[in-house]
Amino acid sequence: MSHDTKEDSKNFSCLKCRERKVKCDRQNPCSNCTKTSTQCSFIAPVRGKRKRTKLPTEGLHAKLRRYEKLLQSLGHGAEIEPSNVDDDRSDTEKASESDAASHRGPSLENTKISDPSFFYGNKKRLVTNKESTRYFDGGLWSHVGTEFQQPEQTSAVKRIVESRLPISDVRISSAEGLQHDLVLGIDSSTGLKGLADLHPVYRTLQQMWEIFIERVDPITKVLHTPSFWQTVSRAVQNPHSIPRHEEAVIFAFYFAVAASLEEDECESMLGEARAALFSRYKLAARQALINAGFMKTSSMITLQAFTLYLYGLRSNFSYGDDDSTFILSGIAVRIGRRIGLHRDGTLLGLSPFETEMRRRLWCHIVHSDCRASDFSGTKPSTDLFLSDAKSPLNIEDEDISPEMTTFPPERTGITSGILCLIRTKIISFLCQLTSFESSDARWGGLADSKISLERKDEIINEIQDFLESHYLRHCDPSNSLHHFASIIIRSSICKMRVVTHNPRQFADANLKVPPSVRDVIFVNGTKLLKYVVLVPTTPSLRKFIPYVSASHIWDTLLYVLIETRHRKIGPEIDRVWQLIGSLFTNFPQAFTETTEELYAALGQWTLQVWEECKDARDNERARDEQGNEQRKEGMGNIGGELDTPGFIVRLRESRARRDGVVDGEKSDLGGTDVVSGNAAEPFASCDFSDLLSFDLEPSEWVQWDRLLSGQAF
Repeated sequence: MSHDTKEDSKNFSCLKCRERKVKCDRQNPCSNCTKTSTQCSFIAPVRGKRKRTKLPTEGLHAKLRRYEKLLQSLGHGAEIEPSNVDDDRSDTEKASESDAASHRGPSLENTKISDPSFFYGNKKRLVTNKESTRYFDGGLWSHVGTEFQQPEQTSAVKRIVESRLPISDVRISSAEGLQHDLVLGIDSSTGLKGLADLHPVYRTLQQMWEIFIERVDPITKVLHTPSFWQTVSRAVQNPHSIPRHEEAVIFAFYFAVAASLEEDECESMLGEARAALFSRYKLAARQALINAGFMKTSSMITLQAFTLYLYGLRSNFSYGDDDSTFILSGIAVRIGRRIGLHRDGTLLGLSPFETEMRRRLWCHIVHSDCRASDFSGTKPSTDLFLSDAKSPLNIEDEDISPEMTTFPPERTGITSGILCLIRTKIISFLCQLTSFESSDARWGGLADSKISLERKDEIINEIQDFLESHYLRHCDPSNSLHHFASIIIRSSICKMRVVTHNPRQFADANLKVPPSVRDVIFVNGTKLLKYVVLVPTTPSLRKFIPYVSASHIWDTLLYVLIETRHRKIGPEIDRVWQLIGSLFTNFPQAFTETTEELYAALGQWTLQVWEECKDARDNERARDEQGNEQRKEGMGNIGGELDTPGFIVRLRESRARRDGVVDGEKSDLGGTDVVSGNAAEPFASCDFSDLLSFDLEPSEWVQWDRLLSGQAF
């Protein structure tokens, strides 16, 4: 029997398994095709032959020397400067080596990024002109002076530099305006040009400033609040003479404030409907960015405006276009590198104030791009990790000013920049736990099989100890920012452990999930969901709702449902159902913003697990009606028809409406999703697998990934 199995075994996967990208047992037929009743065909994969490029036998410099000798032999008397370059390799050889290096990727672990030679030797140069800066790192651009040259200077190099560095207050041509319109999605028919009349009155400005300091500034930390308050105060008093880069950051400030408010808060605080305020300042911020020429800017202030604008977009639940956010965040990354934010200001000879503000802005850009890439299912820009910029200082804004010549001492404990410092540390940690050849700082990198679970747990314990000793021990629960920072730290640790021990890695290896790993997933998964629910259910924390992402709820909820199905009864299961009910109640947008298939799958699995847990409780009660109360405690008072939670009832009604069945009768309409309140389509031909199949079926995880990315079909 074993001899036949060996003969049937193939050296390669079958055609269907290769197409589905799942593991094949290489038997004829394989188990996957047998299970799906699919014809199993073993066709050897065909690999194309590499084309060999014949390298030139004579390098560029060798040719140059030969031509120089030929000119001298002809007697032209030309003075030829001898070449000091000993490298006689051809351009093709060098390009080949460069390509190989790019495929290897940057090794941040073995390279001293702080060494200036890492960034293109000694050819780096930061040039300035008033509020604009431009970073050059080699080639023709390394020979420009320390300042931008004036237009009347007409050497070839100067003209090229000037053409690539537009002055912020030059009027934008119609072609450039159209380009910006396409990027920002502007409707040119609005005709919004003059912005001077859109500034609020001084009293409203003061209220908006308080909201900004309390809600937006701790999250972004891209502005120096004392300096910016002076700028915005002057602008309101004299709105017709504002430089365009300052106008852009001021209207981005208005937009960020409007985006941070809920409907009732906007009415009570600013006396205006949120929809009107949000729409007006969103359009004004767009136009101000166009006027400032943000796509070609070398102004750090304009880039600050653009990052605040992106924050406003991400804070609005109705936006929800992760792919567009990812593209726009990539623009911010490239502008930041053009300004040289990826280089630490101490290496560029900048003042302590400018160095600190550049660090803060780069930190925010890195976090925004990593977050946007995580949502869109793509890797963050590799440009983010070719950087020697240091972490911002743990100081308050009043500790630093433009006139300072030395850095202030860092404070002990928690400052208004706590969230920025936490983000920097976590991103550094993610890079540490990722294959450095891929430069991938997404949470998914925690599942990298090249690093053992033991090593991952060790590093997670290290980061937990650091965050607890530096920040958590100083948290004051009565301070809302401190409380929120503690939730971010604890939820991040839980998320690290959940992603690191996720069950899909065992399914890929055709292994059962060990009980110890199941405990880690269940304990940390339920904690993570608890921390997520805390923000909308705690009055003092509701102002931070725009900062909380609901994207990781989906994976975590799936893991918790899988583990709940295994356990079925117990006091901890009671708490899980209360937690899931809070998620459905407080985060309906977590489902309405995704595809209908994703919401339908989660709803169906939730009902499925609920019914099994209810049956298990009923069976336990029937077997031991005379038992003591401890043995009956299992599911508590949950299980009877009258005790069914409201969210389960609403899910059943939603499912019935989606199936087109209402009160036992078929309906011609898709019905309404009772949970979200939105119109919903019928299930159509959606066929969701049994939840238990996730344990050993890699293909089910592939389908789940498709649901998450909105590509299910």
